[in-house]
Amino acid sequence: MSSCNQCTQLKWVTVEKCAELIGLTKDAIDALRTKGKLRQNFHWKKWEGRVYINLQAYQDSIEQEFKA
Repeated sequence: MSSCNQCTQLKWVTVEKCAELIGLTKDAIDALRTKGKLRQNFHWKKWEGRVYINLQAYQDSIEQEFKA
């Protein structure tokens, strides 16, 4: 797994790259999207047939969950 510093330097990455960087499977990320835990056009976008995840928004959401 890559360091968190790399994660914060990137913004939009493919689902596959996101899975590699944060330690979840592609299927787990897809499940979060399907369940609505990741919001379209905020946490993820579809562009040219591929889904991209906003790592910064994902990490901010995780931080908010830990504060709650």
